Amino acid sequence: MRPIMELAQALESKPRRIPSKFFYDANGTRLFSHITELASYYPTRCEQEILDEQSQRLMVMLPPGDKINIVELGAGDGRKIGSLLESARGKYNDVTYRPVDISLQALQDLEARLKTRIPGLTVEPSLIDIENDWHAIPFDRNSLNLVLFLGSSIGNFMPPEQQMFLSRIRSVMGPHDYLCIGFDLKKDPHILQQAYDDPEGVTREFNMNLLRRFNREFDADFDEHAFEHIAAYNPATGSMESWLVSQREQTVHLPKLKRQLHLDAYEGIQVETSWKFSRREIEELARSSGFEPVSSLYDRSGWFVDDLWTVEPIYNSSP
Repeated sequence: MRPIMELAQALESKPRRIPSKFFYDANGTRLFSHITELASYYPTRCEQEILDEQSQRLMVMLPPGDKINIVELGAGDGRKIGSLLESARGKYNDVTYRPVDISLQALQDLEARLKTRIPGLTVEPSLIDIENDWHAIPFDRNSLNLVLFLGSSIGNFMPPEQQMFLSRIRSVMGPHDYLCIGFDLKKDPHILQQAYDDPEGVTREFNMNLLRRFNREFDADFDEHAFEHIAAYNPATGSMESWLVSQREQTVHLPKLKRQLHLDAYEGIQVETSWKFSRREIEELARSSGFEPVSSLYDRSGWFVDDLWTVEPIYNSSP
């Protein structure tokens, strides 16, 4: 499904939603980068610790060889990846890093940053919407492929979509490839609340930027002052939910989508769902998607994990 049609359908659903991919225009990318630097936002800090301290351990788990193709899905600005790439260059003679993202600004920032930190590294960015164009992910069939899906980005999918997305990734991977995937673990809801509703108000700005983007790109007439940002943990689902709640009854016009959006007073638009995981849920997701867990790398606080999975062979049961 194309992004505009996906957005139109999501806005008409109940509850109304905005897919999280729409966060990342140039300003949204900048705001998210700011969020990752906040003291209250722990996921980036925890995963950075894992990658800085355990990348060599991760490389030991991968098979020997001359070449490795590292494909990072939703790469962002590449701030976390340096230590892992340096460890890869310590083991493999030929390392190619292929970051994939929907934000051109993020890819440009990433490439500039890595050229400064790791001179001579082959970096080949790809501007791809991995949800719709997963078949275009740039694998190298002549080398080992290590796919990275970090930051607990899998938690932005609904549970059925998590399994579907990972199964699609599995379907285009080779029989000896690996996936390293990040998961934000279940923890004290007070910690989660601070991370998704920071005192500085940066997350609120990040969410409100969606409305500004739609006004600019789709000629919409959202009045951001008529909305309030709400974030809360849902213990029934084990997820953090972020909403933009209409403070009055209103009708929003989106002429480029050929839509009008009528909102009742205090009706919400869900802009993010971030699922948190238990160990059991992670292992069930791996196996239901066609992977086999190999190892788990935790931060010192035990709040976050990067799991290494291998492709589980698909056997032909026909005679």
